[in-house]
Amino acid sequence: MTKTIRQSLKVRVRVADGLLLLGIIIAGAGILIWQWHSHIEFVIAGLAVLIVGLMVRLGVRCPKCTFVLSRPRNFCPNCGVSFDNLRY
Repeated sequence: MTKTIRQSLKVRVRVADGLLLLGIIIAGAGILIWQWHSHIEFVIAGLAVLIVGLMVRLGVRCPKCTFVLSRPRNFCPNCGVSFDNLRY
């Protein structure tokens, strides 16, 4: 079964949002731990995961014209391709 463009974009957005949330949790926990122990590694690791999540989120683009999609829509605002079409 082939996926629609919308389904593949939803997967990318969910992965990116999961990485962003995980990065926030790790960095926040690292900041709390840093108050009692001198372990900055958790903060750095959390920020690294956060940056990777941000880069993945910015990499969600229209497959036809490579326009960066800021939020899910029914069509690409640049080229007008419907995201309910099958992935090509």
